[in-house]
Amino acid sequence: MTTSIKSVLFLILSSVLLSANPNNIYKVDLFQYAEIVSSATHQNILIDNKVPAKEIYFYAPAKLSKSDYLQTFRDLLKDCKLRLIHRKNYYYVTLPLKTPENLYHYTFQNLNVDEVRFITRVYPQTKFQFFKNSNTLYYVSDFKTHKQIQSICKNLDLPYTSKDIKLTIFITDLKKLKSSGIKYEKFQFDISGLANITQNAFNFDYNALFQFKGLLDLLQKNKIIDIVQSPILHLTDDKPISFNVVKNIPIVVSFTQVKDNQVVSQNSYEYRDVGLKIKIKPNIFHDYLFLDLNLTSESIDTLSDTPITNRLNLQNSFKLKDGHAILLTGLNISQNTKHHYKIPILGDLPYVHPLFNSTTQEKRDQILSILIEVIKEKKAAEPAAE
Repeated sequence: MTTSIKSVLFLILSSVLLSANPNNIYKVDLFQYAEIVSSATHQNILIDNKVPAKEIYFYAPAKLSKSDYLQTFRDLLKDCKLRLIHRKNYYYVTLPLKTPENLYHYTFQNLNVDEVRFITRVYPQTKFQFFKNSNTLYYVSDFKTHKQIQSICKNLDLPYTSKDIKLTIFITDLKKLKSSGIKYEKFQFDISGLANITQNAFNFDYNALFQFKGLLDLLQKNKIIDIVQSPILHLTDDKPISFNVVKNIPIVVSFTQVKDNQVVSQNSYEYRDVGLKIKIKPNIFHDYLFLDLNLTSESIDTLSDTPITNRLNLQNSFKLKDGHAILLTGLNISQNTKHHYKIPILGDLPYVHPLFNSTTQEKRDQILSILIEVIKEKKAAEPAAE
C-alpha cells in the first residue's frame, strides 16, 4: 500500500468515525486500527495470520497526536495479551510465546500432605500430586512458577519446635497422710493441706522443684502416695497429644426382644475405659511452653455389674519456663475395694461354705495429683579457647 493511499484511507476513516461519534470514542477491530496507526505513523504493520484480527475490538480515541498512536497501539495489544515486535522496517503483531512446562518436585523433610495443601490453592492452574510414601510433591509448571513454588516450600519446610515434659501422676491416701506425722517445713510445701484444696495449681521454679521431688520420694517410701505413671512426653509445637491411664472394665448391658410371641431378656458385656485421660495442645515460644490442658478423671464409685463412676474434668491453660513445673491437684477420687476371706477346705464345702467365707468392702478417700515438669534443654558446650 503506497503512502498516498494510506493517507487518504486514514483521512476517510477518521472523518467517518468523528462524524459518527461526537464523543471521539469509537469501536474498531484490530485490523482496522492497525491500518489507522500505520497511516498516522507511516510505519508498516503486519499481523500474524494466527491472530484473529477481525474478532478483536478496541474502544479507541478517534484523534491522537502522531506520537501517541504507536504507544496506544502497544497498550491495547498488551491488554489483549498480544506481542508487538519491532523489526528494521516494520512492526509485527503476533501471539505471545508459550512458556514451556516441565515436571518438577520437592521432597519435604518436616511437612505432610495436610500441611502443603494450601500451596495447591495458591497456584490453582498448576497440576500437583503428592506421594505420601516419599513425602514428595510433584507438579508441572513453567520455570518461573517452579522457582516460586520451590521458595515457598523451603520457607515452610522447617523443623518443628519441640520440648520434652515429664508427667508424674500420683495418688495420695488422705487417711495415711493425716496420720503420717511428717514435718513439712523443710520441704517448703505442706502437702498435708491437699485434702482442703479444690482443683488448684502450684508453680515451682528449679530449686523448689528439687525440694518437692525429695518430698515425693519420702511420701512414696512411707506408702502415703502411689506414683501411678511417670512418662516423658515429646511435645511438638501446635500438635495435640494425648495420654491415658485407664482400666478397661466390663459393664453389664441388658436388652429385651420379642421372639415367638415371648419376651426374652439377655445380658451382654460392654467394655469401657475408666481412669485418667489427658489431652495437651502445646505452643512453644523460645524458653516458654504454653499448654492447653484438658484432663478427665473417672473413678468407680460402686462395685457391681453396673458400676457408677465419678467424673472430674479440668480445662485450663498454663505457661511454663524451661526447668520449671506445675502441680495440678485437688482432684478428689475414691477407690472401692473388695476383700474376700475364706477358710481353706471348709470354705469349699457344699451347703455350709457361706459360714466360712466373708467379704468386706473398703472405700478409700484419695487425691489425684499431676506434676508437669518442663525438662530443661542441655545447651551444647562451648569450644575451649585456644
